[in-house]
Amino acid sequence: MKKFIIFFSLLIFIGCETLDNILKTPEKSTEMETEVKEVTEEKIETEIEIKTETEVDEPLKTYEIKDKEILFYSEDQKIVKRIDLIKRREEEFNDNGIVISTRPVPSAYEKILKNSTQIQKVTNTFGKNKLIKSSNVYLYGYLDNTILYEYDSLMRLSSERYIDPKGELYTKKTYNYNNNNRVVEIKIFDSKGAFLEEEVFSYVNGSLSKITVLSGDGKILSTKYFIYDETGNLQEERFISGKINTRLLYKKDGSGKIDRISEYSSGKYRGYYKLIYDSRERLVEKRFYSTDQTVVSREKYKY
Repeated sequence: MKKFIIFFSLLIFIGCETLDNILKTPEKSTEMETEVKEVTEEKIETEIEIKTETEVDEPLKTYEIKDKEILFYSEDQKIVKRIDLIKRREEEFNDNGIVISTRPVPSAYEKILKNSTQIQKVTNTFGKNKLIKSSNVYLYGYLDNTILYEYDSLMRLSSERYIDPKGELYTKKTYNYNNNNRVVEIKIFDSKGAFLEEEVFSYVNGSLSKITVLSGDGKILSTKYFIYDETGNLQEERFISGKINTRLLYKKDGSGKIDRISEYSSGKYRGYYKLIYDSRERLVEKRFYSTDQTVVSREKYKY
């Protein structure tokens, strides 16, 4: 009888302990649910914040057509190139927003010697987008070749194909760009696709500093250096190819346009180029004067 009472009391004790644990379990569960809920709410709020920030951010512009112009942007959204589709004028900018080169695209170009002999003539045609489509190049009045231009999806020049008078391809150039829409490489191939040579472009602060021409086997054929003044304007070009060493020194007029380029060869002064512009600031003539002030040749541009 005593054993039974002890056993029964033990069962009651165990039962009470178990019941007490069961009653306490929901409290722990409720605490865990609260913690999970708080963590979930924090995660949802974080996701909402991330989603909102993503929706606010605007995609980076690579280029845009605006007011009959094509504007090309760098990675930090600075304008690095502007093409005026009406005036057929192309401008390039460095990282400080200074124009480092201007290249009007004429409809026709002629090079004439002092005795009025035309040695070269180029006529250009343009597509519906006003970008140059093709060029016919004549030497001494005879068609020498035709150049066909192709563009990529960003409206950047991607290739030039040189066609002989018989209509056959004999040379092709391809253009590669960096993330700032600046040319970094031009490769030249023959009619069968064999790699001939390349031009490698180097930049400092967004300004072209050097062009290196390499042969197909990697040998340096020539190098051209570009030197700027403190304000970022082109001041000098130096061309080195073997024993040939040429320097071009740039001088601007009162309005800021380059109107004179002096040429030196191996340290010897050869003469200078005189640049003439029209009322729309387009280059219309470039004359080369020898050391005795005689006009040696003229280059004429028509638009």
